[in-house]
Amino acid sequence: MGIGKPNGFTLLELLFAILIVATIASLSLPTIAKVVIDDEYGKATESVYEISRFAQLSSGMRGKAYGLFIRAYNADPLGNGIIVAAECKTSSCCTTQQFNAGETTTMRTLTLSDNYSSVRITAVLPDIFRTNGICFKPDGRVLNALNSQIVPSTIPEIGAGTVIIKLQQLTPMGAGNTVINPIEHRVEVGGNGDIFIGYGS
Repeated sequence: MGIGKPNGFTLLELLFAILIVATIASLSLPTIAKVVIDDEYGKATESVYEISRFAQLSSGMRGKAYGLFIRAYNADPLGNGIIVAAECKTSSCCTTQQFNAGETTTMRTLTLSDNYSSVRITAVLPDIFRTNGICFKPDGRVLNALNSQIVPSTIPEIGAGTVIIKLQQLTPMGAGNTVINPIEHRVEVGGNGDIFIGYGS
């Protein structure tokens, strides 16, 4: 019996295989991370749409007004923004003051920093809806909670009573730096109750 070649890999062959796998992984990880982050942006936008639609449908089904109270990231102590769908006591609109005083019933809450850390709410337009909340009436109308009136449009491209909730994504770039995604997402709630998602720069 002669001395045969030992079975297995040499240390050099093993190191070379690890180097190849590490190189492939380092090239594909940024692409995978971008897909995951972009997916988070889409899911966050869908969640804002869903909580808006929930408030609208619940108002019609239960015969009570629903308030959608929104804090953008710069007013949210938790960081990225928060939306609360609250049921009013009657079919009359409930105000931010009533919500803050506990005179409404919180039905759903969306906290972006808990679920979508790279996405934030940047604006609610017209501004009166940011301060007073959005009132969904059982008949499908969207009104100013303070006076139960349709808010006239102050923005040329939107109709009277339309509310726009703007979202923005921050993409991590390493070393603690972030870059803002140039494509803005928005959820638009029409004065007639139509709700849809829009994209644009």
